Amino acid sequence: MEIKKDTTTKKDRYYFVLRNPHVNYPDIKMIYGPTEQAVKDKVAAQLKKWKELSLKVS
Repeated sequence: MEIKKDTTTKKDRYYFVLRNPHVNYPDIKMIYGPTEQAVKDKVAAQLKKWKELSLKVS
């Protein structure tokens, strides 16, 4: 996982481009946060949501 620093703002801001691994079509989400740890936590939460959703559909 490579979390990058957002260089377009003066404040410290980090982002990660997350692709949904549970679908066959492009489902991409940008995750932003004030720290790298916040981004990691948000990524983990989003992956959990996608996994739960994919289990409901199948």
